[in-house]
Amino acid sequence: MYMRGYIKMLVDLLKSDSILAKSKGLSLFDHLVQVTQIAQKIITLWGKGFDEKKRKILLLGSFLHDIGKIDPVFQKMLRGEKVVKRIKHEANTIDYEDAIRSELTGICKFLSEQISEKITVDESIIDDILAFAATHHGLFYISRENGKWRIRREWTVFNLKETERITLIDLLFEYYPFGGIVIIADLIQSYCFEKQIDWTPILRETPSYSQLVNFLIKEQRIIEDSLKLDEPRDYNLKDILTLIGGGIDA
Repeated sequence: MYMRGYIKMLVDLLKSDSILAKSKGLSLFDHLVQVTQIAQKIITLWGKGFDEKKRKILLLGSFLHDIGKIDPVFQKMLRGEKVVKRIKHEANTIDYEDAIRSELTGICKFLSEQISEKITVDESIIDDILAFAATHHGLFYISRENGKWRIRREWTVFNLKETERITLIDLLFEYYPFGGIVIIADLIQSYCFEKQIDWTPILRETPSYSQLVNFLIKEQRIIEDSLKLDEPRDYNLKDILTLIGGGIDA
């Protein structure tokens, strides 16, 4: 791996069955592909006329949103092994920035094969990819300090070293109405995995994107309880989903 002395290629790690997304045995590969497929279907259903470049960025952001789960310490946590200090997977996002940059073409090619849609992007979008990963539970944001991105929390805090930041709010505006799609797709996949049901009927039977968000708000307790099994913390899902859904009229 790229962390702690490992050098295995990022794509190889992403498609490895031995890398987990959840303690219940869901592989990271299966989770990432399904989340991306859900995001793809959402934009197809309710994103008529949506910018094609932004669509590709959102799909790549969906695919890489849990990149921090590759971390060996986090994998030990999922397997119930003892660790010196528990970590939050979003906080490790920046550790993989160089890997994403160096393997961007290969990652896009690999993703294209999984979702049967050509994904082509350039390095200029990597900042947003990192932001989608860091913000997908609504807790963190990325802050540029001394020329490098860092993971920070508490949006209202002022940092003298900070020259730029990307928060969930920025993504909601920049990619409207789908700036929260990584969160939405991730939660749908987690909900369906927990209930052992197929996600396609949920999208097929939901009349609009805003009603899909409302569905998740109604089911947020089940989803939050599931998330806490692997990472016990306060997710504030209802507040985050209300924020995402507040400006959606699709």
